[in-house]
Parts: sequence; structure tokens; C-alpha cells
Amino acid sequence: MAIVDKFEVTIVSSKGQVVIPAAFRKMLGIRPGTKLAVLSDGRNLLLKPFALPPSLAAFRRLIKKSAAKKRQQTYAMPHFPPVTAK
Repeated sequence: MAIVDKFEVTIVSSKGQVVIPAAFRKMLGIRPGTKLAVLSDGRNLLLKPFALPPSLAAFRRLIKKSAAKKRQQTYAMPHFPPVTAK
């Protein structure tokens, strides 16, 4: 059985939303947009930060970075030597 280090109370809104207290968000690195896995054993509810596997997350970052770089590139006109009349 785990020992509980911190305890706080929150309220469920009419939309089913709960506010995770700031101390827990900071402790677990939960920021806006963080995905949480919701687990239950029928009596208890567990919210666990859920992240993409590092390789997939890194791949997605690489794709975004590449797309941004491509958008920023300016294409120079090719250099053609001057045409001289003969």
C-alpha cells in the first residue's frame, strides 16, 4: 500500500471537470495540454500523466521543425550567364 504524501480536495463541475491543485501539477509536471490516463478499480480513480513514447514524440517534433524550416526557405533564382549576341 502506498503512503500518501499530499492530500487536497477538489470539486467536480457540472461538466465533469476537476481542477488539479497547483502543487500536484507542479510536482508532476502537468501543464496545459498534458494528456492524462484515467484509471479505475471500481472504487478509486487515478489520473496519470500520459506521454507519447519518446521516439514518436521526437519524430513528430522533427516533422514540425522540418515543415517550419521549409516554409521559411526562400528560393533564389538560378544564376544564368549573360547572353551575348554573336
